[in-house]
Amino acid sequence: MRFALAVIAPLLCVQSAFAQLASPNQTGVAMGHLHYRVRDVSANVKFWSALGGTPVRIGSDQAVKFPHVFVFLSQGEYSGLSEGAVVNHVAFRVPSFDALAGSGITVTRLEGFPGVGNTTTPEGERVELFEDAATNLTFTPDDGRHVAGSDRHNRPVGLPIAFHHLHLYVPGEEHLAAKAWYLRVRPNGVFED
Repeated sequence: MRFALAVIAPLLCVQSAFAQLASPNQTGVAMGHLHYRVRDVSANVKFWSALGGTPVRIGSDQAVKFPHVFVFLSQGEYSGLSEGAVVNHVAFRVPSFDALAGSGITVTRLEGFPGVGNTTTPEGERVELFEDAATNLTFTPDDGRHVAGSDRHNRPVGLPIAFHHLHLYVPGEEHLAAKAWYLRVRPNGVFED
């Protein structure tokens, strides 16, 4: 629980400091930022900007602003790629991959999944991308209800780019403990905008 509070508390502080981020849901939780330690900050700013973000300085930190999320970039070495780690990758939605190609972003389409692809940062981190034509983006809660939090994924993005998700991979049966934690945080199990 202490770890969860350490992760969520900074996000809530970022939310109150920058009103352009997504509003917190009914439990007070909102996605605020991603943080990457990179060898070449300039190359990463160029990549994230080509993806559709806007470079900004927040205090002494370099960041790239997207709708509903900031990507913070800090100079330094890192211990390895996130592929295979608990936070495996992040994902964004775009109207189509064509505009990204025009800005120099190479998207490798995922065979068998129309509208789904990947690109990589200069550090080699995978960024998953979904375009509006993606056929596997329909979300419905397990009980079949339709709510704003899931239905927003079932219609066109309406922006040049929008943060979609971060994908957690937990070992073995740890997913059960993770699910239990989320249900304690959001008792009805539904996360809405």
